[in-house]
Amino acid sequence: MQRRQSGVAQEALLGAVGSAAACLLSNPLDVARVRVQTAGQPISSGPLEVMRRIARTEGPTALWRGLRFACAYNVVLNSMRFSLLAVTEKPGDAAAGGAAIAGAIAGFVASPLAQARAIQQLAPGRLSTPMQAVRARPFAGAVPWAVRNGGHTAITFGLYSRVKRELSALPGMAGSLAASCVASCASCVVMNPVDVVATRCFVHSHRASMLQLVPPATPL
Repeated sequence: MQRRQSGVAQEALLGAVGSAAACLLSNPLDVARVRVQTAGQPISSGPLEVMRRIARTEGPTALWRGLRFACAYNVVLNSMRFSLLAVTEKPGDAAAGGAAIAGAIAGFVASPLAQARAIQQLAPGRLSTPMQAVRARPFAGAVPWAVRNGGHTAITFGLYSRVKRELSALPGMAGSLAASCVASCASCVVMNPVDVVATRCFVHSHRASMLQLVPPATPL
C-alpha cells in the first residue's frame, strides 16, 4: 500500500514538474493558438507567422503572456491526471475509458486556471484582467474544457502505446519520441474543434463580466 502511494505521488510530481517546465517553450505557441481561435475573422497565417507578428507589434515578451497561469494550470492538471491514471494502472498502458475519465476530471478542476491563461494571452487592451472573470464565473467553459482534456488524454495515451509497438524497431528514445509526436498530433487534430469552443467560452465569460462592471448610464 505504501509503495503504491509512493508511486502515485511520484507520477503526480513528475507530471507536474515536466509540464510546468515545458510551458517555458510552448507558451509562445499557446499565445498564437488563443489569438487565432478567438479572432473575429479567419487567419490564414501559420503559427510562426502569427508569433512573428505578435513579437513585432507587441514586443517579444508578449509571447510569454499568461505564463504564470500556464505553469499553475499544468501543475494542477497533470499532477491530478497522472495521479488518477496511476491509481488504476500505469499511464502508458491506460485504457481509453480510464484515461478519458482522468483527463476530464483533471481538466474540469483546472479549468479556472486555463480560463485565466487564455484571457491574459489575448491582445493587450482587450479583456486584460483575468481574475475578474475567474472570480465571477470560475467554471465558465469547464464542461467543454473537461471534454477536451478527456479526449486528449484518451487519444494520446491510447495511441502512444500502439504507435510505440509499431515503431519497436527504432532505438528506445527515438521510438518513444516518435510515438509521442504522432499521438499528440492526432489528438490535437481530433480535439481542436472542442478546444476552439472551450477557448471562446472563456473569452465570452470575461466579456460578460466586464460588461457587468460598466456603470449604468445616468439619466439626463
